[in-house]
Amino acid sequence: MPIRILLEIADMERDGSPEVVFYHYGDNPTEMMDYDYALFASSSQANDRYDLLSEEVIDSDGDGDIDNHDKRLYLQLADAFVQFRGLKSTR
Repeated sequence: MPIRILLEIADMERDGSPEVVFYHYGDNPTEMMDYDYALFASSSQANDRYDLLSEEVIDSDGDGDIDNHDKRLYLQLADAFVQFRGLKSTR
């Protein structure tokens, strides 16, 4: 089964500190809005170090339980993804 996650950098709370949004898709999405669920990571210190998640995470590492390791995976992905903020479309 493929894993489809769309990541977005957006200032959802309009506080000048962007959140990283994770949109999880099922097997057969036909539109961008066909995601199964979404959550977002935010930085409590507004310093691009993500430490808060909006929702409970899923078993993202596939080990059969939901724990702090699953949460850390999302936060690490947010920390890495925000580094791409400077990319601009060339199309």
